[in-house]
Amino acid sequence: MPVTRHIHTTSRVAIANIIVTVALLAASALASATIAHPVPAALLLAFAAISELISVPLSKGRLSGCFGAVLVIAWMSGPLAGAIAAILVTLIDAVKHRSDLARAAVNTTGLALAATAAGAMSTIAVKNGVGLDDGWFAVVCFGSYLVAICLEFWWVYSFDLGDGVDRLTKMTREVLLPLMPQFACMACVTAAVPLLYAQLGALALLLVFIVLLSFQSLVRELLISRRRAERLDESVREIAEREAAFEKLSFGALRALVQSINLRDRMTARHSGAVAKYAREIARELGCSEQDLELVHMAGLLHDVGKLIFDDAILTGTQRLTDEQFEIVKRHPGVGAELVRGMPGYEQVSDIIRHHHERIDGRGYPDGLAGDDIPLLSRCISVADTYDVMTARDSYRKPVPRAEAIAELRRVSGAQLDGTVVEAFVDVLARTDLSFDHASSTDFARQLEMQPSRTRAAA
Repeated sequence: MPVTRHIHTTSRVAIANIIVTVALLAASALASATIAHPVPAALLLAFAAISELISVPLSKGRLSGCFGAVLVIAWMSGPLAGAIAAILVTLIDAVKHRSDLARAAVNTTGLALAATAAGAMSTIAVKNGVGLDDGWFAVVCFGSYLVAICLEFWWVYSFDLGDGVDRLTKMTREVLLPLMPQFACMACVTAAVPLLYAQLGALALLLVFIVLLSFQSLVRELLISRRRAERLDESVREIAEREAAFEKLSFGALRALVQSINLRDRMTARHSGAVAKYAREIARELGCSEQDLELVHMAGLLHDVGKLIFDDAILTGTQRLTDEQFEIVKRHPGVGAELVRGMPGYEQVSDIIRHHHERIDGRGYPDGLAGDDIPLLSRCISVADTYDVMTARDSYRKPVPRAEAIAELRRVSGAQLDGTVVEAFVDVLARTDLSFDHASSTDFARQLEMQPSRTRAAA
């Protein structure tokens, strides 16, 4: 039943448009029983046919320079000649693109309506004493061009009114209006053709031919560029969404790593939360960007994920480490960095983690970097790590008061730690009540929930 109804609907559309086209021909014939300038009209019709054969595809339908040629025929030879030319070129289009009857009828009526309107306006001007060589005739042609292009556009796209009137409004806004500056330029050039023909004869027809091809080339490049831009924008959006999704997934996986440490050793996990909090404030004091603050915070949370390789004797033991155990400990920055590096978008975090146990004097591990060769955010992690180890209970050191911890930080400045970073942290501690509560899970949970901005935006 729906198929039958569709066939009946398209048949009615086709019949209605054929009737309108015949009515236009009849009205044009009554208005002008003869066709003026038959030879130029025939040459222009040939140009229009060639232009139609190389028409430019639009999002719906096609655009051809034949429109200008048909209007010139209508201006110079009257509405009857214009309507006949319109019918012929749209029939060529229908055969070339194998259009169905309804679509062919709509296209034919739309162009015939435009040509008839343009021819009627020029005929009225001629009957009022305005000749082809008169500048006012060019003004009439310019105005009728813009009227005709709108009439044809609305008539052709009204065939899709089944999608709603809003659809036609949208197509007018997104297709017709952006092209109006080009149409206005074409109207200026095309409107001058009758005037040039009155003065130059057949040379004006050559101008029309050049204009037709130039017009189609201009519109083709405009539409191709627009489509490329739309595809590029769409690709960029898809890539950004995909990257955000990967980063969200990566953040979840990395947070699970921290939680796994928490399940195995709550003290180590909360230490990571404290380091993240302290390192972020140090980086802020040093004037780092918001992106760097997020990087150092994430690196602080993850700086000890490499401790997953530790056995319980190392991770939770209370005895001083043996040399063999310390060699295992020295591996954890590299192991943690490799774990994080496998997550899309966290390469920079990986580098920070790898170097957080380097020393300013070059005696650290795993790479023995020294001074400014150590990434600044890694140096921030080192200071925060050292401070929290001293002030919070861990596996081999009793906690010390804040003042004593600050004194120790300053003592090892320039050898183990970066002096500038130490002083930045000391300034923060002196100015604020910055601390971390190791006794409960509140501070740790708060640090763990602080997602990177891109991940938050995608969530």
